[in-house]
Amino acid sequence: MRAFLYRLRLWARKLGVRVISIAALSVLSVFAAKYSGVYVPAGVAEKIGADSVVSLLNIIANSMLTVTTFSLSVMVTIHRNASSQWTPRAHRMHLRDSRTQTVIATFLGAYIYALLSLILLDTPYFGDKEVVALFVTTLGVIAWIVYQMLMWVLHLQTFGSLEQTADRIHEQTRDALQLRMSHPCLGGHALLDRSIIPMDAKPVFAARSGYVVRMMASALDSAAEDCGGAIYIIVDVGEHITKGDPIAFTTGQTEKMTEAVEQNIDIGHHRDIEQDPNFGLLMLAEIGEKALSPGVNDGGTAIDMIDRMAELAETHEDLGETTYKNLWMPPLNTGDIIRRPFDLISRYAITSLEVQEVLLKRLDILSRHPDPDIAKAAREVAQDAFDRAQEALPTKVDKAKLVKPQCLTG
Repeated sequence: MRAFLYRLRLWARKLGVRVISIAALSVLSVFAAKYSGVYVPAGVAEKIGADSVVSLLNIIANSMLTVTTFSLSVMVTIHRNASSQWTPRAHRMHLRDSRTQTVIATFLGAYIYALLSLILLDTPYFGDKEVVALFVTTLGVIAWIVYQMLMWVLHLQTFGSLEQTADRIHEQTRDALQLRMSHPCLGGHALLDRSIIPMDAKPVFAARSGYVVRMMASALDSAAEDCGGAIYIIVDVGEHITKGDPIAFTTGQTEKMTEAVEQNIDIGHHRDIEQDPNFGLLMLAEIGEKALSPGVNDGGTAIDMIDRMAELAETHEDLGETTYKNLWMPPLNTGDIIRRPFDLISRYAITSLEVQEVLLKRLDILSRHPDPDIAKAAREVAQDAFDRAQEALPTKVDKAKLVKPQCLTG
């Protein structure tokens, strides 16, 4: 059941469930007005004629189509600007923006509501009392449109900006890190050595090339239990694999287990932060890298990204219990949380004293992290960053000002 709900959530995310839900609600509102007409008191129908309702519906129908088109053009422009200014990966983050989806769904739903109502008003479907109910419903729709417009205006003030983009990446990466730090193997057993895999286990090969986007651990464990076997996954989320590469080994009913692995390990062209915190940290590092390019030369933004990455890397969660008894997979390599993103900014900041100072200070703090792999990686990256800076800083004065962190002097 959990696996089904997980897949339903992924499907809804891709399809835009808000658009479909509000469009369906707009249709239901029209028919609800029809059947609620019996509750309209006598005498009210004579005071509110069909002409007043038609005028309001015409205004909604004419304006909503224009507003929807305008909002879509604004959304596309903002997405393109965010991709070109910050990082191309930011585009997919903004596609999940709930406020934008709700606003566009509201405008589209209001257009459908007005159009359907106008069509039915030209038929004998609505009586006098039903027209009154439709009038009240239309006023409610207008109030909802006005509210969403106000929210949309406020949202546009920061939508697609550096701060908003970085905040969204930061929040999703934090959630992913908390998940993977508390459950490094997504609830399964740790596959630390392939010698754990039984000799009679059968390999499962990748059906296509791409990144391991996510794993449905609950569904994999359920399939293994039903088949009386176990699943040993040898790849991690975020890893790139080639068609034909082994991704897992299974015991039990081979055909059913192979099918379960293929269905519940998603392989796609794009990485996703949800189970892959390294990808979120890499996006923050890419923003810092872009800020340090000669055409931008914005050290402040790079420092902001370093601070965000350091804050995320400080995450430490107590290990949770093993939830899935029939599933083994490699644990999260916590050292990679430090190595690639911090090293990326270090290479682009070799001539910036201010950025190097902040970078070394944050790495020095992380070198005392309770996770030994994170602490070790922080010391290694700090050493590389300090050595690069000593070679690349333009003057002897700058080289003298760059203080060697404590983690490298002990």
